[in-house]
Amino acid sequence: MKCNKLRNTAVNLLFPPECIICGERINVTSELSKINCICKRCMPSYESIFSEVCPLCNRSVSTCTCGARIGSAEISPLAKCFFYKSKKERFVGNSVIYAIKHIDDKRITEMMALELLHSLTDMMRAENIDPCECIFTFVPRRKTAIRKDGFDQGRRLANYCATFCGVKRGAKPLFVRSSGREQKKLNAIRRRKNITESIRVRNGAEKRICGRTVCIVDDVVTSGATMKAAEMLLLEAGAERVIFACVAKTKNE
Repeated sequence: MKCNKLRNTAVNLLFPPECIICGERINVTSELSKINCICKRCMPSYESIFSEVCPLCNRSVSTCTCGARIGSAEISPLAKCFFYKSKKERFVGNSVIYAIKHIDDKRITEMMALELLHSLTDMMRAENIDPCECIFTFVPRRKTAIRKDGFDQGRRLANYCATFCGVKRGAKPLFVRSSGREQKKLNAIRRRKNITESIRVRNGAEKRICGRTVCIVDDVVTSGATMKAAEMLLLEAGAERVIFACVAKTKNE
C-alpha cells in the first residue's frame, strides 16, 4: 500500500491528471497519493450516477446484482457501478466509459476498478465466494481496437480488480480472440453469433479453471452476448461457476 502511495505521488507530480468529464487539469497538491480523475466541480454529478435506482430491484445500481437477459438466457449475478445511457451524449457515465476505452491513462482504469471493487466484493460475499479463490479474466479486445487506442481496457480492469481482491498474480488471459465485427454495431442476435465465432478458450486453460469460480470483468455490458458466450465456453471447459462484473450496464431507454 505504501508503494502504491509513493507511485501515485510521483505520477501525479510528473503528470497531473485531467478531469475525464470536463477535461480541466486537476489540482492534486493536497492529495498527491490518491488516484482521482474527477475535478471538484464535476464530482457531484459523478457521484450521482452511482445512486440511480435499478428498475428491477429498486436498489441503487451500484448495490444491485441484476444481470442482463438475452432472449431466454441471462448473465447473473452482475456487479456494476452505474448505467450507461447511449442515447444521452452528455451523460456523465458515458464520459467515464469513453475515457476508460480511449484514454491511455492507467489512473482512470485504476480509479474505476476501485469503484467497482465495492460492488464486486459485496456480491461475492452474498454469493459465498472467496475473492482469493476466484479466477479473474476478461474477453480480449479486438486487435484493430488495440492498435487504435494502444491498450486493452478489459485486461486492465480485470488485472486491477484481481489485485485489489488479493489475487497477487492478477487476471488470467483465458481466451483467444480472432477477427470479428465490432459488437456495438450489431443487434443482440448478431452480437451473440459474432462473439461466439470470435473467441475460444486458450489451449491448456482447462486445467487452470476446472472446478473453479471465474469472474469475467468488462467495462460495459449491453446485451450480455459477449459475457454469455464466454460463460458457456468456461463451463464447457470445466469451470464450476461464472460470475460477472462491469463498470456500467447499458440501460434500456
